Amino acid sequence: MPIVDSQIHIWEDARMSAQHRQIPTYSMNDALKEMAEAGVDAAVIHPPSTLGEGPNVQAVEAVGPLVSDVRDYLRKNSLYGPIR
Repeated sequence: MPIVDSQIHIWEDARMSAQHRQIPTYSMNDALKEMAEAGVDAAVIHPPSTLGEGPNVQAVEAVGPLVSDVRDYLRKNSLYGPIR
């Protein structure tokens, strides 16, 4: 069964609120590295709105090259069987 983290943030040159990591940048590559180490197969990127438009742009850029891979995966792994 795939393991999916239901909410992650990525950001660049910003300061997150106190309950988050206090590092200036947490990139898609950082997230992918930690996901691989933890055995997590996928994640939902939830841009932190408190940081303005930058994290949203970063999230869209992060998933852009993967859209066709995600579509193919979902077609093959739907709970209801393969989607045509």
